[in-house]
Amino acid sequence: LPRSEHPSSSQSRSHSRHQGLYKGRTAREDLNVRRREVTTEIRKKKRDDMLLERRTRNIDPSSLKVEKEFGSDVISRLMSQSSAEITEGLMITVERMRSSLVPLGMALTSSGVTSKIVKSYPNNEDEVLLILRNLNVAGPHFIEDCEHSAVFASLVALIKNSNWAHSLDQLLFASCVIFENKKSVGNSEDAIDLVEIIMNLLPNVNDSDMVLLRNTVWMASLLIRGTPTEAYTLPLLSLLSEKLAVPDFDIVKDVCAAFSGAAESTENEELILDEIIPTLVSLISSSPTHLLCPLVQTIVSLFEESRDFIDRFLECGILESMRIILSQSETCADACWILGVIIDPPSRRKMVAVNEDLLSQVATILGRGTYDQRKECVEVVHLLLGDSPSSLLRSFSHSCIPSLCDLLTVMDARLVHTVLQILLSILNQDLTQGVRHAATRIEECDGLSKLEFLQHSRTIEVSMLAIEIVDLHFDRDEEENEEIRSTVSDVVDEVCNGDAFQFT
Repeated sequence: LPRSEHPSSSQSRSHSRHQGLYKGRTAREDLNVRRREVTTEIRKKKRDDMLLERRTRNIDPSSLKVEKEFGSDVISRLMSQSSAEITEGLMITVERMRSSLVPLGMALTSSGVTSKIVKSYPNNEDEVLLILRNLNVAGPHFIEDCEHSAVFASLVALIKNSNWAHSLDQLLFASCVIFENKKSVGNSEDAIDLVEIIMNLLPNVNDSDMVLLRNTVWMASLLIRGTPTEAYTLPLLSLLSEKLAVPDFDIVKDVCAAFSGAAESTENEELILDEIIPTLVSLISSSPTHLLCPLVQTIVSLFEESRDFIDRFLECGILESMRIILSQSETCADACWILGVIIDPPSRRKMVAVNEDLLSQVATILGRGTYDQRKECVEVVHLLLGDSPSSLLRSFSHSCIPSLCDLLTVMDARLVHTVLQILLSILNQDLTQGVRHAATRIEECDGLSKLEFLQHSRTIEVSMLAIEIVDLHFDRDEEENEEIRSTVSDVVDEVCNGDAFQFT
């Protein structure tokens, strides 16, 4: 068993979980690197799924076969007709769409007839627009077998034609759906042509036509993220920044997604440092609560991208805005992660250690938050306290003890190990001052029984650390000996004073 005069490796300098965060760094711990990569991928996938979910209906791909059979006669008629004769078939298609539970558009896009339908747009505007709305289907099965490039080219040709400006919003919507589900169209000449159209359209569209504005911003965001538009990226980003003044969730989310995509290129670094980061920080305090989520997710992506971005956020006062995003349940976990990255270097920890409001919020989240929020919060507490907590954090560390003991029962060995490291550092601080306040607090909240249980953990690191804590700070034999010595001393004093016995 580890002895008190030989501190275990758990008492040595803890390696931050943020060590492998930045690009190009070679010295990193394998486990932390893997965890960071997985966490980043999960965040990006969640962000993409949420972006798609608001615009798509979740249709079971198995229903595609049923719908194909249901609309086979309609599709056969459309396939046999020329663009000039297709009107009758479209009327039947629209009737079927209105009566069907599953959109017939799913069957149409898989049949290869959609391109012909779009080309008949001048003669059948209303019917084609209705069919195009049904392109809004989710998942990887979207237009699997159809000529999606031809459909996209036909839509771009219609968007270029000023005769169809009155239906521009719906044409853009259909183009966005294809672009988002078929990334290959982003490298086409039609996508390049669409960039110029959007560049001219963005300054002129406003919230008086909210549908057109949303689809224009959506298209601009997709072009920045999926089309080689180096010559247009910076002007597009500047135009999109102006649209953040519109308090609409979809618009803010698409603009923020464009910022995240642009950050991957070093050519956009100057714009992000000078304009985008100050804008994001200012919006945290001025935006409605429901718009905070996309803003915080963008900050997360920028934190993951570059150390320079983190320094710039601190210069712009991100720390003063942390209390706002920590107080919202939707952004709390991300806010804890951001705070952990900020205080990763020891030189920055004092900024939080002297901020009582932030410490109070962290302690509240640690005790009452969801599991994900508490998990991120544990990392913040671990970084703040370190191996030797500052005297400024003594009251804060003791207030966290009940919440930390409560987390000793979770089924996450890594989290439990981190909690044990925190408890050990708090106990060691008391030991250096010759007091047992922390040990008493742990016993009061049933932490000692949990520590004793963890001594038999299957995870060696957890088991050894629990044994070390109990042996160093909860030695029952020593306590019993001290009680016996105290009792004997009291009896001797009473005898000497003649209060307990009389001699004859």
